[in-house]
Amino acid sequence: MSLTLANPLPKDVLRYLRIQRLSELDLGDAARQKSVAETMINESNEMQILQALVESFHALLGGFATPLEQLDQQLKEGVYTPGGNTWAAAHVSLGEQRVLRAAKETAEDLLAKVGNGHGSGGAAKCANCGQHSGQLMLCGRCKGVRYCGRACQVAHFKVHKEACRAAASKR
Repeated sequence: MSLTLANPLPKDVLRYLRIQRLSELDLGDAARQKSVAETMINESNEMQILQALVESFHALLGGFATPLEQLDQQLKEGVYTPGGNTWAAAHVSLGEQRVLRAAKETAEDLLAKVGNGHGSGGAAKCANCGQHSGQLMLCGRCKGVRYCGRACQVAHFKVHKEACRAAASKR
């Protein structure tokens, strides 16, 4: 499955990951319905999938020897001889990093929507227990997910931690 700037996180990637996380029972039910993971199965699994994607894209971006902004600056300054191998490699790396960054941002945006209870188009729900209580509190750090109270926030922190840091750093 190709990631591109035009489509940095194809639906097939999410569909594959949803199928991969299905239990044997859920997979049988989905196969009988012939709707194998076309849409979100449940918010908890969706958040886990998106969190794993965010972490993976973050790790991939961290693995580049020269970060995107520095590489872009070097190309503008003419550090690499135009047409040479290093110049071509720099352009390839630049393109790959742009696509990975777009994919990471798309996954973060989807994660924030699911955490806000908008992943299924319904009213806001607690990111931990899924309850639609009247007074939900926002995560104080990222402002991207809602909780019934402190107990749910603490219980959900392992799932939410990386996305929270990433979203807070974008603010």
